[in-house]
Amino acid sequence: MCVLVTTIKGSVEAIDVAEGVHIWFYQTDAPVFSPVVTIDNSGFIASVDGTITKIWLNEGKKEVAVNVREPVFSSISIFDDLMYIVTERGSLIVADLNEGGERACAFRLAAEPGDIKVEDIPGWIEKRSDVAKHLVMKYLCRADEDSAGLQVLLFFKAVLIRHESVARLLK
Repeated sequence: MCVLVTTIKGSVEAIDVAEGVHIWFYQTDAPVFSPVVTIDNSGFIASVDGTITKIWLNEGKKEVAVNVREPVFSSISIFDDLMYIVTERGSLIVADLNEGGERACAFRLAAEPGDIKVEDIPGWIEKRSDVAKHLVMKYLCRADEDSAGLQVLLFFKAVLIRHESVARLLK
């Protein structure tokens, strides 16, 4: 059994609990303020420079990385095969981990009043606005809301989804 440790220097270390020795070490380019989120044999690291890195847990090597162009201080949440990333600026980025692999679908919802955007994140996704709209309607809001009500729902449900998914992951 190992423990994954992140540091503000941007390192991620796997430590064998029984032996107390380092198994592997991975260095990011920016500080990391949140823990590694694991699913299957992969770990996801969020750096404050906006880089989301997927690593192989068995050897600590980078599989893929993308920059979401906004600082990330909070933990990534994964629930129901969706990855939720909340940025310092209030954007919610959702990536579908099932749909064709790690680069299948992602979008950003700006959380500023009156400013709802669904946009592509260059270098991460294919042009799949139909999938993004489906995910917005299915996971974040009801289809019959007016735009003012939709904004409120998006803001509050984005926060609720993160907390619910974290709680379910811990069960």
